[in-house]
Amino acid sequence: MLLGMLSYSLTCLGPGKRVGLWVRGCKRNCPGCISPTFQKYDSQYDVEVGELLSKIIGKSPSDLRITISGGEPFDQKDLLPLLKCLRENGFYDILVYTGYRFEELYADPQKRECLSYIDVLIDGPYIQELNDNHALRGSSNQRIIFLNEGLAEEYKPQIEGERKFQLEQVENGTFNFYGIPPKGLDFKTINEDLK
Repeated sequence: MLLGMLSYSLTCLGPGKRVGLWVRGCKRNCPGCISPTFQKYDSQYDVEVGELLSKIIGKSPSDLRITISGGEPFDQKDLLPLLKCLRENGFYDILVYTGYRFEELYADPQKRECLSYIDVLIDGPYIQELNDNHALRGSSNQRIIFLNEGLAEEYKPQIEGERKFQLEQVENGTFNFYGIPPKGLDFKTINEDLK
C-alpha cells in the first residue's frame, strides 16, 4: 500500500471519531484536487499491509471506524487484503472515496470483492465546477452509496450538515488539512496564513 498520511482522530469525514488513511497514486489529475501531493505513485512510500494495520490498530480510536481516500484507493494492489484485515479486526464503518463510478468497480471482479468489505462508498471524479459545498462529497456528481444500509441513519446528520474540516499542526510547524475544503477556500495557502 502506498501510504500518503494517517490521522487517528478524524471527525470531519464520516460520523464519530475515526482513522483517516490517505493513499498515494492517482492518474485522474482532477482540476482543483484536494490532495495533489498524493497523486504521484512513489514506491518509497510502500508499506506492507501488516505494518500498516499495526499502525492503524495501535493508535485507532475505540470506535473502529475508518475513512480511506487518496490518491485512488482502488488502484492500490493491497486494498483488498487491507479491507479484509480491517474487518477481521472489528472495523464496522469503512468509508472509501474513489474517482471511479460504482458501476465500473462492480464490473471488475477484484474491485467488486473490495466492495463487499466497504460500508459507505463515495464515488465519481471531483469536478471543481460542481462543488456544491455538500458535507461529505466534493462535487454534486459524486454519490454517497450505502453498501451497509444499517449506517444510513447514523450518517444522516453529517450528510445534511455543513462541510467541516480539521487542521492539525505537525512537527515542522506546518499544518495538515483534513476534510473537503469549503467552496472558495484556497487550501493551498492555509499553511502560509497560519504561520
